[in-house]
Amino acid sequence: MPGEDPRLLRDSEAYCFGVDGGTACFADASVTEWIASLWRDDEAPPRQTQVAGVRMSDAEDQESGANVIAFSSGWGDGCYPVWIGRTDGGSVACFVADMRLSD
Repeated sequence: MPGEDPRLLRDSEAYCFGVDGGTACFADASVTEWIASLWRDDEAPPRQTQVAGVRMSDAEDQESGANVIAFSSGWGDGCYPVWIGRTDGGSVACFVADMRLSD
């Protein structure tokens, strides 16, 4: 996020995303209106799956190729850190969200 410099963090500190409602997601911020429409339109909700006891939903916008992956946020509401893995060239390769399920 703008103004967040990871070099300024001390040991055991992290920038976090807030969760309210016990659900988190990875999404393309450029299509927030499309994402919001998934739950307010009368269309079928995004497909849901369950992996290792965790309920997840995912959907892809066929027009733009953008997607959203929503999932249970571990212990519910709170603040969860995310690390972004990058390739040698600087492109985003992966996201890891620490849902703080273990010490």
